Amino acid sequence: MGNAPHSGSMPPPSSGRGQGTLLYAVDDEESNLDLMDRALRSGYQVRTFGDPRRALAAAVKEPPSVVVADYRMPHFSGLALLRELRRQGLSYVPVLVCAPTDVEQIQKISRESASFRIITKPWIASDLRRQVDLAVSLHQLQATRNLR
Repeated sequence: MGNAPHSGSMPPPSSGRGQGTLLYAVDDEESNLDLMDRALRSGYQVRTFGDPRRALAAAVKEPPSVVVADYRMPHFSGLALLRELRRQGLSYVPVLVCAPTDVEQIQKISRESASFRIITKPWIASDLRRQVDLAVSLHQLQATRNLR
């Protein structure tokens, strides 16, 4: 996969809830990124990254509301990415994509954040969309609470 991020097209004004909300999709497999982009681009602004380190660098400049990351990637896991984003003080809701064999381990780790979402492979677009919609709602709720 190339190192440059891919940008999903902006949704039309009538696309509804979540319109324009910035999401990052991070996976080392380009085919997965393409599927994520297609599943999420309606109603969201999607940036895809094949290298989690590039997503990390981009997030500092343009923070996402939701980060969808593959759990197992070479050199820098999705979990390491999510933790580093938190360490840098970014407010986002994580959605971790993992194999069924990783779920138990991730559930133990995810107890540190009630907003942590998990989706298992192989996923279908409607399931991914549902988890991301929930994550966006959680992010909006957290932002509202922080304003009070």
